[in-house]
Amino acid sequence: MEISQSTDQPLNRSRRLNQFVCWFLAAILLVSGIEHGLNFDRFLLSIFKYRIFDGNLPLLVAIGLLSTMFSISVGLLFSTTRSSSLHMAAFLFGVFAIALASAWVRGIDISCGCLIGERKIDFIAVAKPILLALTCICLSRGQIDETAQPECVHFN
Repeated sequence: MEISQSTDQPLNRSRRLNQFVCWFLAAILLVSGIEHGLNFDRFLLSIFKYRIFDGNLPLLVAIGLLSTMFSISVGLLFSTTRSSSLHMAAFLFGVFAIALASAWVRGIDISCGCLIGERKIDFIAVAKPILLALTCICLSRGQIDETAQPECVHFN
């Protein structure tokens, strides 16, 4: 009986760590969504600065991004929706990294204050959403089978 308790303990620790990281990711998205919602004009201006969308499309993108951030953050809180929410968060962070890299390569100065802070886009600014996307992917691998320990988190 002691053997099963000792093998279950690392699994439980791993699940608690995964849950904590998911809550942390949810907090990042929720705080970012609230900040962008409260400063919607500034958020919309930053989307225009990327020079990817024309016409009224940036307004629809801004509204879509806000609703997506809120939906994903809520989904990350519940175990039944966590796996799909992690996939959506990885996609969202990945798209954000691509948009930042695109602006950086084109020399566009965008400092929206969200994930990169009030600074110019550089390697660190692009690396942050990439790391968050990889974290989501790593966590989602362990969410498919609730009894499996994620391969990216090991406790010995």
